[in-house]
Amino acid sequence: MHATTDRAAIRALAADCVVYMPRAIDLADVIALLESGTNLVTTCVELFDGGRPLGDERRARILDACARGGASLYATGSSPGFITDALPFALLSLQRRVDLIEIDEFADLSQRNSPHLLFEQMGFGKPVDSFDGSRSSSYLLGSFGPSLGVLAAAAGRPVDAWSCVGEVAVARRTTRLAAGELAAGTIAAQRTMIVGQHDGADVVRFMAGPCAWRRAARRRADVPDLARDARGAHARLHGEPAGQRDPLRVRGTARDPLHCGPAADHAGGSETMIDAMLRPDFEGDR
Repeated sequence: MHATTDRAAIRALAADCVVYMPRAIDLADVIALLESGTNLVTTCVELFDGGRPLGDERRARILDACARGGASLYATGSSPGFITDALPFALLSLQRRVDLIEIDEFADLSQRNSPHLLFEQMGFGKPVDSFDGSRSSSYLLGSFGPSLGVLAAAAGRPVDAWSCVGEVAVARRTTRLAAGELAAGTIAAQRTMIVGQHDGADVVRFMAGPCAWRRAARRRADVPDLARDARGAHARLHGEPAGQRDPLRVRGTARDPLHCGPAADHAGGSETMIDAMLRPDFEGDR
């Protein structure tokens, strides 16, 4: 296998499909590959929801490239992706009415040997004062908002207002991680809560809670215990189930491709009725 940074050489391969996973999307690259007839699979969040986060003008350019090249674009991932749409969409099919969708993610990164990711990009091991909650929240809302918005709309309650807040907890003592040393008193866990509302009521809540060491986060009066359940992902739907009133545990589900085009009407035929509750849980390591 040969690596190259020559874009022309990549297009000249005439590959059936390219996995496109840059740190930042380059629209020129995307368009050139699609125009050449190469299908794209990507984790770029700007291309979720049929590319609508790009805005009308840039989205239209991608759709035009797909048409001219006879190619398709598939945006997917684990998070956002599986836990924010594939699994919850499957659970929506079990509901007559949905009042609230809650998704919680926990990730223990103590054995992740990626120093730059943990200590530079995510800010673990840094002083609490270095945490920019507004910047972190804005980034995560931009990443997860598109798929969460589609989910809420599919439940019949489109989001008309978003909020996002972030907080951190510190290490009780100095400890050694796979990626390096985590000093006492520095950031050891984070939590960001994204909330989408419809007519003033919460309709979707997403909590991301990565921690550098699940036993290291120290609870303080002003910072909750962020590492109490630092494992896996959990999805809960509140509303009225279609005949199932006992808790349901789901281990996995299939996923259909989504292309740059009109979104499917996943909520078609759903019915608004009155109070009952279904609380499906999904648990598994990331």
